[in-house]
Amino acid sequence: MKNRRKALFFVALTQIVWPTSAAVPILLLDKFSNTQLLFFNSLAGLLIIIPIILQQKKTKEVKSILKEREDVFKLMLMGFIGVTLYISSLYQAYQMLSAQLAYSINLLWPVMTVFFSILILVENIGRKQLLGIFIAFIGVLLIISQGDISNFRITSWLGVLFSFLAASSYGLYSALGKKWNYVRVESLIYIYISSTLITRLALLFIHGGLDIPTVTIFDVLGFIWIGGFILALGDLFWFLALKYGNTAELSSIAMIGPFIAFFWIYLLLGEPIAIFSIVGMSVVLTGNYFSRHRETN
Repeated sequence: MKNRRKALFFVALTQIVWPTSAAVPILLLDKFSNTQLLFFNSLAGLLIIIPIILQQKKTKEVKSILKEREDVFKLMLMGFIGVTLYISSLYQAYQMLSAQLAYSINLLWPVMTVFFSILILVENIGRKQLLGIFIAFIGVLLIISQGDISNFRITSWLGVLFSFLAASSYGLYSALGKKWNYVRVESLIYIYISSTLITRLALLFIHGGLDIPTVTIFDVLGFIWIGGFILALGDLFWFLALKYGNTAELSSIAMIGPFIAFFWIYLLLGEPIAIFSIVGMSVVLTGNYFSRHRETN
């Protein structure tokens, strides 16, 4: 019961921060490029994690990871997949599609986690999981077509591809985290060092340095919220919830988040929420629910 309370506490925290993951970044993407925003978010995530490690006296554990080159490589790889590739793909989708469409397609990440778990963890797949994957993709088709599957009126198929790439990246990241059991805060520091270094190098090649617009207090708060809370702490909260709780129960609770996200998209961006976006998202979440449940004999 104690572990269940911990799990519910951590999953509740994810539902406070994760639903803002569409609206807040889009506000900043009007001013900063994809790479610039990702760099500052990665840096903010790193700066949030460091004090937590110091407060928890985890410096020895952080140093011990350096002794194992394989662990360092794995964590740096996870940083590239789960932060750099995931977020850059999602931000690119936000710039090509409506916020609700890009966000909804990205909700396929639990299904992609199941898919990569089958490939990487060699987990068996049951009929319910197959049904769930099928239902989730039907939901995405409903969102893209807005209910008229015979007539797709999409503004950018490339944007759809980036959204799917984002979902696949986070699915792979989740499966690797489960396989390698990197759920500790001292592991996250290497993940965000990786993302910060990669995006810093990208800035050198793309922008010739750190040539950025004037940064305001609002921008800094945005970086801290996205990088520190949505990404770094959001990941930590989710992995801790999975550590202490039942995946099926936690996934069911997490279904609340996307509806809250639509509220923030409407409130902060002024984007009207289409009825078939809500219907399609509900179908995707239903598919996610089934895909997480294995059959028992």
